[in-house]
Amino acid sequence: MYDTSKYSISDLAELFSISRPTVYRTLARQPV
Repeated sequence: MYDTSKYSISDLAELFSISRPTVYRTLARQPV
């Protein structure tokens, strides 16, 4: 979802009811 540039980090955090640091940690784990 983030890769499509339609959603910001804040959007994803709000959408999934998680914190922004959790979003950053999850994205860091994903291979590019």
